[in-house]
Amino acid sequence: MNRSIYVLEDVTSKEYWNLLFNHFAHEGDTLEIRCWKEEREEIKKALYYAESKEQTQGTLYEVSIKGIVTEEIKTKILEEPISEVSFSDRKVVSFFTMNVGTSFSSEHYGTEVYLNASSSKDEDIIKRALEILDSQDVEYVYGEF
Repeated sequence: MNRSIYVLEDVTSKEYWNLLFNHFAHEGDTLEIRCWKEEREEIKKALYYAESKEQTQGTLYEVSIKGIVTEEIKTKILEEPISEVSFSDRKVVSFFTMNVGTSFSSEHYGTEVYLNASSSKDEDIIKRALEILDSQDVEYVYGEF
């Protein structure tokens, strides 16, 4: 089943995001990071994470950086601190879009996550992520798509 989580307000921790990324991203999965062209620091960081360092023009306004998930890259992404920006620029992670294989898509700086849940273990992990958001009193919308 395809699932989506939309975080509607600021979060103080990316624990829920890390839990989902850690579970759904696997070594050998394709990795695509998309940044806006003006996000120079984020592009540099994405090039560091993308093993193949293939940089292509996604659209007129964005850059797409592609690679493969390795354990080292996965660990670095998980260890990255939550983005510190103002509430109006809510960010959980540094990248506008991060696609991993066919099971994980993080959009709008991690405030929207799309998942392909194909097992009861997947559903359990999603439930745990929602419990984390609940424990932080964070408003969100969860559903199927």
